[in-house]
Amino acid sequence: MDLDDLNIFEKYSTGTFALVLGMAIIGTITYVIYVLAPLYGPDRSIFLLSFLVIILGVFIPFSFFIEMLFDDIPDVVGKFVAGILFAGIVWTSYHAATSEDVVGNDMVLYMVLPALFSILTALIAVRGVLIPTLEERSFMVDWDEGEEGIIDDEGDEEHPLDEDDDEELFPEEIDDSW
Repeated sequence: MDLDDLNIFEKYSTGTFALVLGMAIIGTITYVIYVLAPLYGPDRSIFLLSFLVIILGVFIPFSFFIEMLFDDIPDVVGKFVAGILFAGIVWTSYHAATSEDVVGNDMVLYMVLPALFSILTALIAVRGVLIPTLEERSFMVDWDEGEEGIIDDEGDEEHPLDEDDDEELFPEEIDDSW
């Protein structure tokens, strides 16, 4: 097995990831409404900690791929920030487990799943949709600002349109005054 076989972001199109992203967003919102929203009550600390985990999870893929999004920021800085955000998720989960007595299935339900949903949804958004869209846009800008003239595939010579080629002109544009 080659590492290129594991890179699903090169195998599938941006449209496919946009479709999956839409389903992931709907799934995450449904999870928040039906699992986390009932926690909002008099003792809402678990609800707030779960939302903190979701917010931290959303920013991990953005910081992990920060070099692909912004050219001025080095990759090491983005990976460092992603590590800090992941440590924040672990710390929040530990705090929920020790001070709020969230253990076992509740820990998975209120801390681990929101983190996974938010990280995977943001990963699909950043690496599957946003980065390819920005790359296509930058390609189109470079193409529009390119050299004038037609470039031949076999060489770098420019081939301006022949002035003697009257076949491409409309009949009223042909100058017969010569």
